[in-house]
Formats: sequence, C-alpha cells, structure tokens
Amino acid sequence: MSNRRRHTNSVPASKLVILFFAAIVIGSVALSYVYYKHQTFRTGGEIKQLEREIAALKNQSEVMYSRITSMTSHPELERKRRDGIIQLEELAMVNIVKLNNATPVLEGDDIRVVSNLGMNP
Repeated sequence: MSNRRRHTNSVPASKLVILFFAAIVIGSVALSYVYYKHQTFRTGGEIKQLEREIAALKNQSEVMYSRITSMTSHPELERKRRDGIIQLEELAMVNIVKLNNATPVLEGDDIRVVSNLGMNP
C-alpha cells in the first residue's frame, strides 16, 4: 500500500489546471464585456454630440437660406435700387440677342452655313 500511495498525486493537478484556464477564460470574457459596454456608451455620447452639431448646422443653413431669400426678393432689390445701393443700366437693343425657335430641320447630311450677319437691326 505504501507503494501505491507514493505514485498518486496528493493534489489533483489536472483539475487545478482546468479550473485555472476556465477562470482565465471567464475573466477575459467579463473584461471584454465591460470594455465593449464602455465603448458603446462612449461612442453613443459621441453620436449624440455629432447629431446635435448636425441639427445646429441644419438650423444655421435654414437661417442663411431665409436671409438669402429675403435679400434677393423683389421688394428688397427694388428698395436697394431706390436707395442707390444697386445701379441698373438700361440695355440697348444692340446687346439683346433674339433666338428663333423655329429652326428648320434638315433632311440627310446637309451642311448649313451659320452666320451672324443680318441679325442686327
């Protein structure tokens, strides 16, 4: 009996190694869970901040669009013309180009001569 006792381990090393690795796996899973949860909250805060910035930029864009619309409205432009801020000059008939919508459609591959002669009154 004493021979048998000498060859058996008094401490079950295989069970301890298995428990040790199981504890390492469970601990690493728990730490990764906490890390990813923290990362989720942090990126959620960044997303909220970016959404607020986008909303502020949209509001600023709407304000600028309304200012542009009000500054280019007909009554505002008329007021600026009366006050002398905008100076308008009358267009001479020489500077006006008249377009003829009724252009003849040519059949085939005919070549047309294009000239500006005769357009001035």
